[in-house]
Amino acid sequence: MAQMQASTVEQIAQLKAEAVPGEAEALRKYDKLQLQLKAEAAARDAEEEIWRLEISDSTFESELCLILGVVLEVLRSV
Repeated sequence: MAQMQASTVEQIAQLKAEAVPGEAEALRKYDKLQLQLKAEAAARDAEEEIWRLEISDSTFESELCLILGVVLEVLRSV
């Protein structure tokens, strides 16, 4: 993902340098690459959020199992 972003940033820099001769086309490509960069960042953010939620769920399940284990021990001792 970072490699794609670096490539996109390089392409944007190249297009800025070429903007004078073919300004309209360069600006169109620039806008397209900017959108692509934003989409890649949004995808990366979504992947990170999914990962964070999966970790949270996993931690919650582990804690719940520990609590249930303690409850069962208490119930067995009564």
